Amino acid sequence: MTDNLDIEALIKNSFKELLKIGEENAIKQNAESRLIFPKKRDGEKRISEQELRFLLARELEKQDKFYYSVEAPTEDIYVFSGKKLISARLDLCLYDLNGKRTNLIELKYDNVEVENDFLKLLCDSETKQNYFVHIVDNTDRETIPSIEEKYKKAVNHSISKRKIKSCIKIFLFVINTRSLYECKISNDGKIGELSKL
Repeated sequence: MTDNLDIEALIKNSFKELLKIGEENAIKQNAESRLIFPKKRDGEKRISEQELRFLLARELEKQDKFYYSVEAPTEDIYVFSGKKLISARLDLCLYDLNGKRTNLIELKYDNVEVENDFLKLLCDSETKQNYFVHIVDNTDRETIPSIEEKYKKAVNHSISKRKIKSCIKIFLFVINTRSLYECKISNDGKIGELSKL
């Protein structure tokens, strides 16, 4: 059986590794990470959730407690755009040693809408606890309240659409301040306070 504390430690270790990533055209010899952030055409660093997905998969490979899959199809079907019912995808799905789904993980970069992500995490599988790992590069005094509002909106959206089956533990990473926040959404739809660790 998987232990949520083990999973949370893997997520936190992945964030520590994310902070070691260098940048294209600024590679340091003997860097702690071989993974780098690429540059956009305008020269800006390009960050996405993909770097964290690779780092989290690397952490999972070090374990003997989990199996995992990437872009796992959801158990249920959804209508996210248009009118067609589809099997959605989960960024990462964790399994116990018998191949039973234990935890779902969605990764997101930037201050964007998260309704579809929360719907999958709260309503798709009867897992005990799922994870939403959110990365932002910078914050100002309006960013965190804006993100919290999007979380609340996403929970309300999920409640209006389906029966909630699982709870979510949220980890919000802010790269430029090296900050980590967390909160929990219970399986009755109550959202806790986003608190800094």
